[in-house]
Amino acid sequence: MDNARILVIGAGVNGSVCAVSLHNAGIDATVFARGKRHEELRDQGIIIEDPFKNTRSVTKVPANRDGLLLVTRHLSLP
Repeated sequence: MDNARILVIGAGVNGSVCAVSLHNAGIDATVFARGKRHEELRDQGIIIEDPFKNTRSVTKVPANRDGLLLVTRHLSLP
């Protein structure tokens, strides 16, 4: 995926894990977050704790909160 740029919509557990995985794979990933979660990502990064490996990682992934407009035709959806 040369020059891929991906916007992850949702900064909860699943979106954060996806964004970190993409970032670690060298893909330009940005997280769409709002409110307090946007501030947390901006100030602290994405913090992932793995209780099985007893590890904690912090990854700085850009967070966007300016707005999002997704438009699709109903025929484009499965």
